[in-house]
Amino acid sequence: SILNRCPENRVHIILVAQINPHFICNTLNSVIYRAQSLHEVELARTLRSFISILQVTMNIEDKICSVEQEITFINHYIEVLQFRYQFLQPVVWKVDPAAEQLRIPRMLIYPIVENSVFHGLLPKRQGGISVEIQQSGGKIAIAVTDNGVGMRPEKLEALKAHIASEEPSKQKRSIGMQNVNRRLQINGGEEK
Repeated sequence: SILNRCPENRVHIILVAQINPHFICNTLNSVIYRAQSLHEVELARTLRSFISILQVTMNIEDKICSVEQEITFINHYIEVLQFRYQFLQPVVWKVDPAAEQLRIPRMLIYPIVENSVFHGLLPKRQGGISVEIQQSGGKIAIAVTDNGVGMRPEKLEALKAHIASEEPSKQKRSIGMQNVNRRLQINGGEEK
């Protein structure tokens, strides 16, 4: 477009893009102050978690984070969901202390936890998620489990084929697991 050809316009677009997230967070902070004045503690806590989520997702520069940062992000995400789904329990974390500061692709575990919530726990309206993270021999092993509705073997096989496929998902809702797999491959891992 003509906007992108002019250097001044590109600079303007970049500067506006920096202000937009700042504006959103400041606006949400105003809502937090109002919620606190009305003694709406749960709403204020949920909005703080939402602001933390926005700050992470709007940061396109940091492609990697520590395991500890990923855990914090997911805990904020679950807090926001708990505002609507009261049955949802906090994630149970079993993390090898040696793994906490290891660097992983940002938002690597989140899509798997999200799938556990929406495809495992919500249909059952109960259950919980456990994430185990171990480090051994320079490698990291991450296991996300839930005690939700489960998955039929044929659906599991179809999911595995979809994840391994190079074809982009035709369903906008079905990108998380394939995205995780692609980012792992890009970052040098072939193991799943």
